[in-house]
Amino acid sequence: MPIFDFKCRQCGHRFEELVRGDQIPACPKCAAVNAEREFPLSVAVSTPKSKARTEGIARRAAKAVHRDQQVAETETLRHHLKEHSEGG
Repeated sequence: MPIFDFKCRQCGHRFEELVRGDQIPACPKCAAVNAEREFPLSVAVSTPKSKARTEGIARRAAKAVHRDQQVAETETLRHHLKEHSEGG
């Protein structure tokens, strides 16, 4: 039985459910039985425009992570130097 992504039409809750065939599971949040199956982005067809957009998003996210790492390293070094300069 495959796992599918669903979105409840009543409350908007997104959830995954293990279902067989065309079963429609009840929403775990509001118990409504009118969820629609969503298709993951990995099965979407890529166009050059969507691929470039996705790459841009990934690049910005990587830059943000790198920037956060640099800030953390700088703070760690600053803290280390402060501790060792006060005691010596």
